[in-house]
Amino acid sequence: MKAPYVNNILAPSLISPQAIKMATYTLSTGQPAFPPGPGNCGLTTYAQVANQNEHMGLAKIDYPLSSKQSIFGRYFVTHSLVPSTFTGNEESVQLAGTNDEVNSLVLGHTYILGPKALNTFRATLNRSIINKFQVPILNAPDIGVTGVYQPLPHYSNITISGDFASAGGTATPGFDVTTTYQYSDDFSLIRGSHQMQFGANYIKPGQNSNFCVFCDGGFTFSSATTGSAFGDFFAGILDSFSQQSITHDDERWNYFGIYAQDTWKITSRLTANYGIRWEPYFAGSILNGWVTHFSQERIWARGAEGIEPLSTRRLSQPRSHWRQILTRALRVPLPRRSHAICVDVHKRAACTAATGGVI
Repeated sequence: MKAPYVNNILAPSLISPQAIKMATYTLSTGQPAFPPGPGNCGLTTYAQVANQNEHMGLAKIDYPLSSKQSIFGRYFVTHSLVPSTFTGNEESVQLAGTNDEVNSLVLGHTYILGPKALNTFRATLNRSIINKFQVPILNAPDIGVTGVYQPLPHYSNITISGDFASAGGTATPGFDVTTTYQYSDDFSLIRGSHQMQFGANYIKPGQNSNFCVFCDGGFTFSSATTGSAFGDFFAGILDSFSQQSITHDDERWNYFGIYAQDTWKITSRLTANYGIRWEPYFAGSILNGWVTHFSQERIWARGAEGIEPLSTRRLSQPRSHWRQILTRALRVPLPRRSHAICVDVHKRAACTAATGGVI
């Protein structure tokens, strides 16, 4: 350590009682948080768990209702369990454990209305559950630090720069649950030289998540004062402190689209494909009214600052494609021509916590 500390010795009166408490802290399991290693030099060693158990299941059913109707079902589930890396030493807490499950269900109905008409209906449910968990470790109040809000019990982020960290920064409990419903219907009809298709698609995704990364605060000790990061830690000289709020994200979205297209065989050597699709934009929402509503239509209507007015925005996307089919005897590549107008609107939102009011 640098002056005024002599012979790398920190006077007992300058030693932080919180640092002593942390060095000797015993976990709820009865084990020392930082078990001493061989000798008396302060060396501690640890291992980490790196196991994973995963199971998958698949089921399907196909059932003909009649000569014209049939139904089917498909179900897929997978479960993954990865334990925390904790092995008894707090330094082994580098990754949280995960208990994840994904479910997918598809139901379908096919109806033959006639020799030239077919209707298909599909309903889909996808659900993923991402659950992070962690074993209890020490936090700031456990070692006598007061005045710090601790929404997550028995967790801490104490870093001694270049030497030591009490736990991995993102090894915190949390969950992320996403559920998506989808319904679609497609109708195909043949009339003369035309094969026409019509359809609609509706998707409703939702997400509920809760994470607490650094919400208990992050304590960092450097060597700025004593010349040693451990010296600053035992002297209780904090270099920096930061804290974040709990992150909630409860989103809801809606998507709807309809289309019509036609494949027209004009001659034996010429086929044209053309169609139109309409996909209106529905702004997403976050539950509990935590963010203000963004109206894209209002911005378009203003027509200011280079933003085009709504009246000029195309919400339908016509598409066309034609192909000149040459006889195989010519043995030349088949030339193709196509045209489309595409509109892409972001379906996700980015939310940023801020102080001083709602953005």
